[in-house]
Amino acid sequence: MIMNDKPIVALARCERYDVSLIKAILREHFSALGIDLTTYRGKKILIKPNLVMKKAPDGAATTHPAALEALILLLKEAGCENICLADSPGGQYVEARLRSVYRESGMEELAERTGISLNYDTTFLEVSNPEGSFSKSFNIIRPVYEAEVIFDFCKLKSHSLTRLSGAVKNLFGCVPGIQKFEMHARFDNVTDFSAMLTDLCAYVMRGREFVAICDAVYGMEGNGPTAGEPKYIGAILTSRNPFALDALGAWMIGAEGVDTILKGEELGYCSAKLEDITVLGEDPEALKPAEFKQPEGCEKKFLNNFSNILGGRLVKFFQPHPEINHKKCVGCGECVRSCPVKTIQLVEKKNGKKVAKIEHLTCIRCYCCQELCPFKAVKIKKNPIITLLH
Repeated sequence: MIMNDKPIVALARCERYDVSLIKAILREHFSALGIDLTTYRGKKILIKPNLVMKKAPDGAATTHPAALEALILLLKEAGCENICLADSPGGQYVEARLRSVYRESGMEELAERTGISLNYDTTFLEVSNPEGSFSKSFNIIRPVYEAEVIFDFCKLKSHSLTRLSGAVKNLFGCVPGIQKFEMHARFDNVTDFSAMLTDLCAYVMRGREFVAICDAVYGMEGNGPTAGEPKYIGAILTSRNPFALDALGAWMIGAEGVDTILKGEELGYCSAKLEDITVLGEDPEALKPAEFKQPEGCEKKFLNNFSNILGGRLVKFFQPHPEINHKKCVGCGECVRSCPVKTIQLVEKKNGKKVAKIEHLTCIRCYCCQELCPFKAVKIKKNPIITLLH
């Protein structure tokens, strides 16, 4: 994968989800970045939004349909017709789940309005990645494998595991369904998991036209990517370089030490320093929120000091961990099905109600349970000593 020495990110103020407004912004961004949409005519175009789970657009967990519609209209005006929208949300990669996520997130109505196709093909392929620094193979959903042009249309959110959910993390949705849980189990710490994501991003970009766009009109703060709260930011970001886009996005929301960005810098994909990125358009300072809540599960900087003490057991003792809020838990079992290491089970309380219970000794703190809980019943419990020291 070849990257520019000083990658470019286009940044614009966007105060509302207005299709005409976002369309004008994207047209300007494409022109500034030298992206000619007419060259994509006749090619298989994939739009990869963030559809992490069944959520309505106003929840700020998923890419907003108005932003996607603006891109689709520009592609249509450029004479591009072979446009598919696809993602693999958390949980089983089956047609019924795709339909429910598409419906709730506004993608069904979007497809009806614009005439694009939604992917219902749940097959996947194993691909070789010999150039990967950490992962030499992946299972990839078919529409990603077949795409000649990919628009990675992410959402700017905090993330309890990786600190940032942006353009690079969004491509984890190229891995089919519950196999994502298996990847969490295989790469069971944030450093290894982020290295895998970096290799996945490099694979997806290789040999394809690639554009990253970030919906940051409303982002998500706190316990993202799904259990946080909507946060107004008022911006749209566009770049050919997803690592550069993420570096700017991370700076805007105050997310420090994002491993995918640091790994990308190590591999020469992008500098993690904002001064090494050319920002076109709006001054980033003008769009940086005055306050942006960080995930409760991220204590990495402090805990790194203990990484080699007692074989790392001290780190695990101090680390925040997910805990079930039994007042909110309805016993649906979604967390049980999503746990990579099968450390969650449903237990019956005295009143006969079934609730989830986490065995913390084997928990790998991937926060899949929190990410996919439909009822926000998974909270993050901090060690009180860490709370005092912070």
